[in-house]
Amino acid sequence: MAVHFEFVSALICERILREADGVTSAIRIVDVFPISNEAKSIEFFVVVSLKAVPVPEGDEFRITLALVNPLGERGPLPEPPGQPFKLMKPFDDPSVPGGVAFGLHLEIVPKHTGTYYVEINLDDEIITRVPFTVRRLAAAS
Repeated sequence: MAVHFEFVSALICERILREADGVTSAIRIVDVFPISNEAKSIEFFVVVSLKAVPVPEGDEFRITLALVNPLGERGPLPEPPGQPFKLMKPFDDPSVPGGVAFGLHLEIVPKHTGTYYVEINLDDEIITRVPFTVRRLAAAS
């Protein structure tokens, strides 16, 4: 892993809003998805922000994601667009962190209830994990 990010943030939310000024807002941050017996899939966004100071300008890297189910089985998720990423200084001020941020829409079919993890990998090394739990709703009586 040639690039190292001092600041790594990730979360799961139901929606993201991309403002006209380029700012992204995470809407309804969640970590538990209650689903009915009829539910076939769940949809959510993974929001990732990777920042470094000073910015290692010009270095290229790849980000991949994987889903780990409650049984520990791992499977790939779609890649974020724009790969490979290349870092550039955002401003002339070297104290301003630079990096990459993205929101990726995902839809999964949960085969098990329990806690899942979205793994974020940088050049095939895990840099963080984000957990979420799938719970079945109790049947109406």
